[in-house]
Amino acid sequence: MILVKEGVRFRKLIPEIYLILPVIDEVFLNHSLDAVITSGNDSTHMTGSLHYVDRALDLRSHHLPAGSEEVVVNELRAALGLEYTVILEGRDTLNEHIHLHWKGAI
Repeated sequence: MILVKEGVRFRKLIPEIYLILPVIDEVFLNHSLDAVITSGNDSTHMTGSLHYVDRALDLRSHHLPAGSEEVVVNELRAALGLEYTVILEGRDTLNEHIHLHWKGAI
């Protein structure tokens, strides 16, 4: 199941983000966990962030078993292919999360 953290906003997600939701769900379910979207078009991101144009999502990683964060990131990369970027940001910090965005042109 995909959960959305309270306060997360989406303005107008592009189809390429909707299309990856079942993939995200499947990868997390393979680890017996729910995926939790922690940011869409909200919060503060770096200048020019794709979050502000609804082309990026952040996912919670703190609930993953220790050491499995990179495994999940690599599974997401493999499943989503080259059109998407998947990064573990803020490793070992309170702000650790998985960032995903679509690289294509609109």
